[in-house]
Amino acid sequence: MSKYPDWTTPEVSDLREIAADQTLTWDEVAAALVRRNPGGRPVRSATAVRVCASKNRMPVRTLDDGTPLRPPRPVLPDDARSMLDAALDKAREEGRADVLDALREVIHQFGAGK
Repeated sequence: MSKYPDWTTPEVSDLREIAADQTLTWDEVAAALVRRNPGGRPVRSATAVRVCASKNRMPVRTLDDGTPLRPPRPVLPDDARSMLDAALDKAREEGRADVLDALREVIHQFGAGK
């Protein structure tokens, strides 16, 4: 069960109205929702606001010039495809039990593993 109650229809309507200004960050949208907090609605975090907006197909955030904000894409080495193919070939040769080990090795080669 969720820590907070589900979003109400009026709350989603307010979110939709505020989120129409795509230059606002999710933190700013969450703060604006708090200011419209009639009747003691639950205070929603920026993450909760973003998730609700995404589920309801609301506009993505943009820079002031209208450029959509997106999470930065990871920079992969030029030979990433060949490294992945080699790791998958190794996994096929070693059998299904070693697939996770081979994938972990690839992740470590990209520097993302811990």
